[in-house]
Amino acid sequence: MGRLRVECVRSGVREVIVTKGPGFGGPDFVARLSPVELADSRQVRMQRLYSSKGTGNAAVYKEGTAEIRLPLHTKRGPVVEQIAAIMADLLVDASPAASTG
Repeated sequence: MGRLRVECVRSGVREVIVTKGPGFGGPDFVARLSPVELADSRQVRMQRLYSSKGTGNAAVYKEGTAEIRLPLHTKRGPVVEQIAAIMADLLVDASPAASTG
Protein backbone atom coordinates (compact mmCIF):
# COMPACT_ATOMS: atom_id res chain seq x y z
CA MET A 1 0.00 0.00 0.00
CA GLY A 2 2.90 2.35 0.74
CA ARG A 3 4.31 1.96 -2.78
CA LEU A 4 0.93 2.90 -4.26
CA ARG A 5 0.77 6.03 -2.10
CA VAL A 6 4.27 7.04 -3.19
CA GLU A 7 3.31 6.58 -6.85
CA CYS A 8 0.15 8.67 -6.35
CA VAL A 9 2.16 11.54 -4.83
CA ARG A 10 4.86 11.27 -7.52
CA SER A 11 2.42 11.30 -10.43
CA GLY A 12 -0.26 13.62 -9.01
CA VAL A 13 -3.03 11.01 -8.96
CA ARG A 14 -5.57 11.96 -6.30
CA GLU A 15 -8.15 9.24 -6.77
CA VAL A 16 -7.77 5.46 -7.08
CA ILE A 17 -10.96 3.41 -7.20
CA VAL A 18 -10.98 -0.37 -7.57
CA THR A 19 -14.23 -2.17 -8.29
CA LYS A 20 -15.09 -5.77 -8.95
CA GLY A 21 -14.93 -6.70 -12.62
CA PRO A 22 -17.93 -7.66 -14.72
CA GLY A 23 -17.15 -11.39 -14.65
CA PHE A 24 -17.95 -13.63 -17.62
CA GLY A 25 -14.34 -13.76 -18.79
CA GLY A 26 -13.64 -10.12 -18.02
CA PRO A 27 -11.10 -8.81 -15.55
CA ASP A 28 -11.37 -9.68 -11.86
CA PHE A 29 -11.12 -5.98 -10.94
CA VAL A 30 -11.17 -2.63 -12.72
CA ALA A 31 -9.08 0.27 -11.39
CA ARG A 32 -9.88 3.91 -12.17
CA LEU A 33 -7.12 6.48 -11.70
CA SER A 34 -7.62 10.24 -11.93
CA PRO A 35 -6.58 12.90 -12.70
CA VAL A 36 -4.14 11.60 -15.29
CA GLU A 37 -2.65 13.17 -18.41
CA LEU A 38 -1.09 10.77 -20.90
CA ALA A 39 0.97 11.81 -23.89
CA ASP A 40 0.13 10.04 -27.16
CA SER A 41 3.19 7.82 -26.84
CA ARG A 42 2.11 6.73 -23.34
CA GLN A 43 -1.42 6.00 -24.61
CA VAL A 44 0.01 3.70 -27.28
CA ARG A 45 2.21 2.02 -24.66
CA MET A 46 -0.79 1.52 -22.38
CA GLN A 47 -2.79 -0.10 -25.19
CA ARG A 48 0.12 -2.32 -26.20
CA LEU A 49 1.08 -3.54 -22.73
CA TYR A 50 -2.08 -3.42 -20.63
CA SER A 51 -4.90 -4.39 -23.00
CA SER A 52 -5.88 -7.86 -24.12
CA LYS A 53 -7.19 -7.36 -27.63
CA GLY A 54 -10.43 -9.07 -28.50
CA THR A 55 -11.30 -10.02 -24.93
CA GLY A 56 -13.01 -6.84 -23.72
CA ASN A 57 -10.17 -6.35 -21.23
CA ALA A 58 -8.93 -3.07 -22.66
CA ALA A 59 -7.15 -0.37 -20.70
CA VAL A 60 -8.94 2.89 -21.51
CA TYR A 61 -7.78 6.51 -21.27
CA LYS A 62 -10.56 9.10 -21.13
CA GLU A 63 -9.02 12.45 -21.94
CA GLY A 64 -12.17 14.45 -21.14
CA THR A 65 -12.33 13.20 -17.56
CA ALA A 66 -8.53 12.69 -17.23
CA GLU A 67 -9.11 9.08 -16.18
CA ILE A 68 -7.50 5.71 -16.85
CA ARG A 69 -9.44 2.46 -16.50
CA LEU A 70 -7.26 -0.60 -16.06
CA PRO A 71 -8.33 -4.25 -16.13
CA LEU A 72 -6.66 -6.21 -13.32
CA HIS A 73 -6.40 -9.97 -12.91
CA THR A 74 -5.66 -11.63 -9.57
CA LYS A 75 -3.54 -14.29 -11.28
CA ARG A 76 -0.96 -11.56 -12.05
CA GLY A 77 -0.38 -10.79 -8.37
CA PRO A 78 -1.80 -8.45 -5.72
CA VAL A 79 -4.00 -5.72 -7.17
CA VAL A 80 -2.23 -2.94 -5.26
CA GLU A 81 1.15 -4.03 -6.62
CA GLN A 82 -0.21 -4.20 -10.17
CA ILE A 83 -1.57 -0.65 -9.96
CA ALA A 84 1.69 0.70 -8.49
CA ALA A 85 3.76 -1.00 -11.21
CA ILE A 86 1.53 0.34 -14.00
CA MET A 87 1.67 3.85 -12.55
CA ALA A 88 5.47 3.69 -12.34
CA ASP A 89 5.58 2.57 -15.97
CA LEU A 90 3.07 4.98 -17.53
CA LEU A 91 2.86 8.16 -15.49
CA VAL A 92 5.45 10.92 -15.39
CA ASP A 93 6.43 12.93 -12.31
CA ALA A 94 3.95 15.67 -11.47
CA SER A 95 6.01 17.56 -8.90
CA PRO A 96 8.01 20.55 -10.21
CA ALA A 97 10.94 19.71 -7.89
CA ALA A 98 11.36 16.31 -9.56
CA SER A 99 11.54 17.79 -13.04
CA THR A 100 14.09 20.49 -12.16
CA GLY A 101 16.29 17.85 -10.50
